[in-house]
Amino acid sequence: MNPGRRRAITILAAAGAGAILPRSRIIAGEMRSWRGIALGAPASLTIAGRGPAEAEDLIAAARAEIDRLEAIFSLHRPDSVLCRLNRDGFLDAPPADLLVLLSRSAAIHAATDGAFDPTVQPVWRLFAETSGRPDPDALQAALLLVGWQDVSVEPHRIGFARPGMALTLNGIAQGYVTDRVAAMLR
Repeated sequence: MNPGRRRAITILAAAGAGAILPRSRIIAGEMRSWRGIALGAPASLTIAGRGPAEAEDLIAAARAEIDRLEAIFSLHRPDSVLCRLNRDGFLDAPPADLLVLLSRSAAIHAATDGAFDPTVQPVWRLFAETSGRPDPDALQAALLLVGWQDVSVEPHRIGFARPGMALTLNGIAQGYVTDRVAAMLR
């Protein structure tokens, strides 16, 4: 697990409180925390320097935002927008957050000369299904489904050029969710 990005919510919430409160109030224990799972990974949020009711309200708002974004990006929820796209091969009227994240994915794909490619999901799925020991022919077939250039992203529709293609946003969605929650808390 990459502790830097996933723990950023905790750091930002505490740092934000530190900017407006004397250090003695933070140390005195005026903190409320939540720990749970977000996008299949452990997550935590700590609010420091606010009264208990306000801190609980902030945590509830952050959890609602996490839940909203999980409903778009999660591969762990069969009814998520991303799972529907992967299952159906297209998505009409995609949510704005998905379009933003796919735009960023395209930029990172270009900046890394293709090393970052969210279309690797068929390969990840194959490795998961075979405990990391796929049949060479199955691996070759999965690799043929990889290729960012075969994803069409338009404001009104996202689609794959070939049946069986799929996206994973695990390499970017957790950071996006963290950034959105941090912005909301600020």
